[in-house]
Amino acid sequence: MRYTQRTSVKNPPARSVVEVSNLPKGVDLEVEAIAFIPRG
Repeated sequence: MRYTQRTSVKNPPARSVVEVSNLPKGVDLEVEAIAFIPRG
């Protein structure tokens, strides 16, 4: 299922992909996030 089908966002966010042989500290997953918090 595509991102736009799961949300009401018209323009999906940019994505980044990095291939590595091992992540630091042996973790299985790395998560990157950018959040927008509107000011009142």
